Amino acid sequence: MDPQGRYVASYAPGVNNAVRLYRLTTGELVTTFTGHTAGITDLAFSPDGSKLAASSLDGTILIWNVP
Repeated sequence: MDPQGRYVASYAPGVNNAVRLYRLTTGELVTTFTGHTAGITDLAFSPDGSKLAASSLDGTILIWNVP
């Protein structure tokens, strides 16, 4: 969950290595982040909630802007 309690990020192992961002109050899918080529190992929001980082078994960390 982001620090402001607006969004929750999730991933499903083996499902295109994508991270999904949901609006916490409605459960609505806000966006899907892609780019990793292997499984996600961790997710973290920045302290202000404006960024979401994901590390992966592909050896990379991707950072996306949260809408």
